Amino acid sequence: AIAHLQAIAEAQPGHEDAHRELARLLRLAGRRQEAERHYRAAVIATPRDALTICDLGRFYNEEGRYDEAVAQARTALKIAPHLSPALNLLGVALAGQGNTAEAIATLERAAALDPGSVGALANLGTALAAGGRLAEAIAASERALALAPQDLTVRLNRAMALLKAGRL
Repeated sequence: AIAHLQAIAEAQPGHEDAHRELARLLRLAGRRQEAERHYRAAVIATPRDALTICDLGRFYNEEGRYDEAVAQARTALKIAPHLSPALNLLGVALAGQGNTAEAIATLERAAALDPGSVGALANLGTALAAGGRLAEAIAASERALALAPQDLTVRLNRAMALLKAGRL
């Protein structure tokens, strides 16, 4: 699949889908530098696509490059101010920077815009716990768990909040 997508991306440099999918596969294969190059190519191919910009931002966030992740999230939000995935990314990256208060406010906004977003609720719960707001963290985690009862990450986040609160 990688070789096939590489051929498409080389033959059609403006093919955003090929670059985006290739970047995803390269990231999964541990080929991080190549993945970044293709995430960037996808953004160049569609500079007004907020979700593609978020893909690059999520990559930076996974790499611990929080300043770059915040910048990508803010760029996406300039294009689509109410895009929950961009707010979610921004909140997680802000938390990575240690800016817990702004992370919580941003993730609250993401969860309000998309109450069915397990990721926004789970990330909100994590940020609230980091900010010492344990009752709210547990509540957010339980809302996420109600939406995705089998999600192990959500279950772990809830357990950690309960443990911090002395309820486990």
